[in-house]
Amino acid sequence: GVIYRSQRPLCSTGLTEKHDTSTTTFPLPGVVIFRMTSSPCFINAAYFGNQIHKKTGLKKILRALKKNNKKKDINIPLYTKKSKLVNTEIEDGGLSLKVIIIDCISFTFIDIVGLNTMKTLIEDCQTASIALIFACGDKNIRRALKTSGISERLPVDYLCYTLSEAVQLGNKEVQKQENLSSAKEALEIE
Repeated sequence: GVIYRSQRPLCSTGLTEKHDTSTTTFPLPGVVIFRMTSSPCFINAAYFGNQIHKKTGLKKILRALKKNNKKKDINIPLYTKKSKLVNTEIEDGGLSLKVIIIDCISFTFIDIVGLNTMKTLIEDCQTASIALIFACGDKNIRRALKTSGISERLPVDYLCYTLSEAVQLGNKEVQKQENLSSAKEALEIE
C-alpha cells in the first residue's frame, strides 16, 4: 500500500475541509488550486504532471492552442516575463482558466525529476497564458525551487508562503486580467 500511495498519491483541486475557511480567502472563478498528498519525486513525477494537466483543464487548453496554431500556421508568444498575461480564449465549463495555484504545503522534499516536472509545467502555463503560483512555506522546498532556477522563471511574488496568500495573489491576477480585457473592449468600441 505504501509504494502504491507514493506512486499514485491523491490529487485534488479546490479547498478541502482541512483548510481553515475562517482565515482562507476563497478563489475567484478562473483560479484553480491543485494539491497532491505526496512530494513530487522520481517515483510519481510523471503522475503529478499528468494529474495537474488533467484536473485543472490545462491539457485541453494546450491541445486547443496547438490545434489553433496549426490552422493559422503562426506561433504568437502569449506570455512575457513582465507578467503580461493574455486571457486564454479557450474556456472549460464556461469559465476561463487564468491561474493555477500549486499547494506545496504538504511537500516534505522534491528531487530533480520533480523539479523538472515543475519546469515543464511552468512552460506549459506560459504557453497557455495562465499564471502559475506556488504556495510553499517549507524552507527546504523553497530553497530547491530557487536553486533549480524555477523561481527565476516566475514573476517575483509568485512563490508565496501560505495558500491564503497565493489565493489572494491569484484573485488579484484574475481581476487584473478582467480589467485589461474590459479596457481592450472599450478601446475597440471607440
